[in-house]
Amino acid sequence: MVVAALIVALSACVVGAVDTAVWGLRFGLFGPRPPLATSQTVVRFAIVIAAMGLFFVRRDIVERITLVCVVVAAGSSALFGVGVRSPALSVVRLIFHFAAYSMGAVVFTRMLQVAGRRQRGGRG
Repeated sequence: MVVAALIVALSACVVGAVDTAVWGLRFGLFGPRPPLATSQTVVRFAIVIAAMGLFFVRRDIVERITLVCVVVAAGSSALFGVGVRSPALSVVRLIFHFAAYSMGAVVFTRMLQVAGRRQRGGRG
């Protein structure tokens, strides 16, 4: 069950990273973005709060770097959702979304390796 959840999370990160890269190549760093719905803005704020909380719980450096990327990515989207628009924010949003998805894929791959070792009875 845990392995299946990790595979879903890994797949979501890979799809997100590819989608972000394709979008960036297609429209550039300053491409137009549709406005975020209020509910999506609220979700971004919730993601920032959750990632900040996890930052203080998790001790692995790669996980913590990933959580920082998540905070910046979701925070920049939340700012965008409340109406802040600037070229710098557009660049930060795109780069940190790609970084968060890519690093998330690394974290979930590492977690899958540990889960696989535990299932085989090895050290985790």
